[in-house]
Amino acid sequence: MRSADATINKHKRELELCTYCPKLCRHSCPVSNATGRETHTPQAKMQLLNHLQQGSVEWTRETARPLFACLECKNCTTYCDHGNDVAGALAAGKAAASERGLQPIEYTQAVRDYRLRETRLRNALQRTAAASEMATRGRIAYLPGCDNIEFFPETISDAFSIFRRLDLRFVRMPSGITCGGHPLWAAGAWSAAHVETERLLEHLSGFSTLVMGCAPCTDLWRRRLEEHGISHQLDVIHTSEFFFTHLERLKPRSVRRAALFHDSCSLGRGLGVYDPPRRVASRCVEHLGEFFHHRDRSPCCGADPALDAAMPEVRAKQRTERLGEASRYGIDTVVTTCARCRRSLSRSAAGDQRNTVDLVDLTNLLAEALHTENR
Repeated sequence: MRSADATINKHKRELELCTYCPKLCRHSCPVSNATGRETHTPQAKMQLLNHLQQGSVEWTRETARPLFACLECKNCTTYCDHGNDVAGALAAGKAAASERGLQPIEYTQAVRDYRLRETRLRNALQRTAAASEMATRGRIAYLPGCDNIEFFPETISDAFSIFRRLDLRFVRMPSGITCGGHPLWAAGAWSAAHVETERLLEHLSGFSTLVMGCAPCTDLWRRRLEEHGISHQLDVIHTSEFFFTHLERLKPRSVRRAALFHDSCSLGRGLGVYDPPRRVASRCVEHLGEFFHHRDRSPCCGADPALDAAMPEVRAKQRTERLGEASRYGIDTVVTTCARCRRSLSRSAAGDQRNTVDLVDLTNLLAEALHTENR
């Protein structure tokens, strides 16, 4: 297992470039935009990490705290002339602080919650209509993601209704798994995350393909695990990509009038997946529009459990601006491929009686358009 400090050293070039940069990406950070603090801008956080790593600034809980003010959304990289991987460097910085026991209390609690919610998620999964689809092996494993299990179980039922419509009877949910482990990696608990990933790999050993309903976990399993020295033979794809491969067999019976498409940071900037989900969504609405900033410039919705506990104003600002734009366009449907984004934005809609925007997952939209038997 590669240490966090060793990973930081891999980002030496990025750290030096950011340290002496004129801060042209500062407008792109959802955290600094919400808090209004200079120490939360991408350049300031990278400069701090550089000084911490060089030893010119002492590692303390207070000095390390700004490193955690990062959603790893990669939007700053989009605006960087050098393409600096700021998210990767700061992720290593968070892990290095955690290895020293300097993480904020909210991140310690996030790791504890990961363990405590396991039983709750398993019980919730057993209550879904798709519980009978669980197995220890099969051709394709479908992992819906913890947010879908806990907050949007209808998405799981809709996914299996689509699988049946496509006559894909060999898709199963892997027994013993509720979450792909992303919350542990995002919290900087790399040691615990390594152990958890090895456990998950054992449960997935009977499958060859992994279809994931969670965008952050898709990015983790397809790209980031290899960066941490963890290899596997699974073919990992997101549900939107999976449905896209069967696009010609999808024959919608009805469509909504119009919708805007919200890009997930993990699926978009993380994996470069922009067109497949849009192609599927276009089958389900008469007119699929775009936010003013979209694709690789789509702003992060601010969804991260630990950061939300530490800085709730970040998510509040992002979700208000995103849904406000949809309302100004007169669009009442926003489509997303990320349950975490949906939860974040839905909580905003529920808290504003003037907001009538319907947040819908692509899976739910497709099932609705197909008039599957669960509807």
